[in-house]
Amino acid sequence: MVTVDDSSLCNDISLHKDDPDIAGRHYCFDAKVQTTFSSKSHADHMHGAGPGVLAAFMLSSILTLLLSVFTLALQHFEHLNRTNWITQRLKHYSPDPKNPLGFWIEQLELFVLALSDQQLLTGLLLLVCAYGKYWSFSLRCGGNNMWHAVDVVCFSSLTHAATLLTLRSYFRRHRILAAIRVLFMYIIYILLLVALVHILKPDHKVNDRPKLASPMAKFWHGASYIEIIGILVLYLATYLPIFLSKEAMKVRICLAMNANELPAALAAWKPYQRRKDMWFREYIRASWFNVYKVIRSRLTKFAVIFCQYYVNAGCVPVLGYAGAVTYYVAFGLGFMGLKVVKNNLTTNWSFGQLLPVFVVLLPFHTLIGSIAGECRSIVCLSGQRLIVLDARQQRITDEEKDDGANSMVFVLPINTPATPSTSEDQSRDYSLPSNA
Repeated sequence: MVTVDDSSLCNDISLHKDDPDIAGRHYCFDAKVQTTFSSKSHADHMHGAGPGVLAAFMLSSILTLLLSVFTLALQHFEHLNRTNWITQRLKHYSPDPKNPLGFWIEQLELFVLALSDQQLLTGLLLLVCAYGKYWSFSLRCGGNNMWHAVDVVCFSSLTHAATLLTLRSYFRRHRILAAIRVLFMYIIYILLLVALVHILKPDHKVNDRPKLASPMAKFWHGASYIEIIGILVLYLATYLPIFLSKEAMKVRICLAMNANELPAALAAWKPYQRRKDMWFREYIRASWFNVYKVIRSRLTKFAVIFCQYYVNAGCVPVLGYAGAVTYYVAFGLGFMGLKVVKNNLTTNWSFGQLLPVFVVLLPFHTLIGSIAGECRSIVCLSGQRLIVLDARQQRITDEEKDDGANSMVFVLPINTPATPSTSEDQSRDYSLPSNA
């Protein structure tokens, strides 16, 4: 069986469209250009965008979104009941002051962190592999493997954004990790932006212009616009609360209010110090023509407005967030399923696609190990606490015995009344003198 590479195949399509001698390798019909490789060549192109990869990303994304929403709900419940829990702990003190709800929230946050790392790194690696393997083929021959990979990475970016909202308190404590994560996020976004811009250009696909009139093609192009704008907005909305805490937002709001009042105060204090034309030219030069200053002020206002709603609320409104996430999950699942069915990906399995399926199981190992370690430490601490309590109780018992013995020696001869039992006892007078 003879196979050809992508470049020679693309060059020969226009010359040998109707040649029956090469029909076993590729053929074209209607206005659509469809390429059919040999079984080996076609299987080689399905490692990065086959049904195994799509199924693994769909399973991990659904699991990540569900756990993110559930952890957000637990965080919201803990925030509402924290005062009541502290009051109960003060009233009914026990040797173990650990909050059980906080324990499970901590374990779920570690699990969501592992899933978030998985979504970020596997999405980046899949996109890099797609650039290396499918770029020239998809652009020059109209192959869909590059676009499958791009859509999968866009869906993983959505799930990663959901994990950032859930782990905002963790990343506020680890700012360096948050900065590194944001850097990777924008590397992915730049790669996605380049690919999506090429998707929106019909010139790069062979005979792709007639397909633009179909409703399905319009839907795909509209979805590409949504991906370009939506991922950028999601990134801004998810990493801003990480770097802007409650205290920082309060300070920014106070400074913004004072800054708004400052020009009026200066105008009232020095009304005749400058001429109006000088002030006007200086204001234009310093404010309107300074692009950096304008962009910075707009971003600051956006951050203040966003964080006034988000940070001051204490937690994301769980029901509204869950509804939005459910909508996007349904859209993403329908999107992936339609791609699998329309492109006949269900019959193209290979051993290279099993790796992402097994990668889904790695965060469960982290969760089980984390819970086992915490339970072991709790058992050890409980044993040490019981030993300490036993030693303390034994010491208290010994002290009580010693106190009782001392009271028998020193107290009884003074407080016991005189009882004439023996001659020796009768000779002793335990009464106090009258003048005392």
